[in-house]
Amino acid sequence: MSNRRSGLAAVAFLASLAPALAFEISSQSLSDGKWASKYIGDEIVGCSGGNVSPAITWKDPPTGTKSFGLTLFDPDAPTGRGFWHWLVWNIPATATGVSEGKVPSGAIQGRTDAGRAGYITE
Repeated sequence: MSNRRSGLAAVAFLASLAPALAFEISSQSLSDGKWASKYIGDEIVGCSGGNVSPAITWKDPPTGTKSFGLTLFDPDAPTGRGFWHWLVWNIPATATGVSEGKVPSGAIQGRTDAGRAGYITE
């Protein structure tokens, strides 16, 4: 299965409307805009990858951040409407990211467009 460009967004839930200063998000799991095969879907979705969620880090969240939410959306998926690969919320404000294949304790992973909770690629 070919690598697909995926949109990655992190949302900080704020206690106030204070402007964000220099909130940054990055991932060592992405190389030249492509995922390694371990981040691609597994046999459940008809692929041969490992379906491991990528490591994502962030720094300098806005003052007053209560928690983080993370989504991974593929606007180019052949569904005609894109594909939600990952939905995570309730990530503690003290977290500085998510480790490869894991989310922090207390975080909740929602159902993706594949119909199951957690990280999934198509």
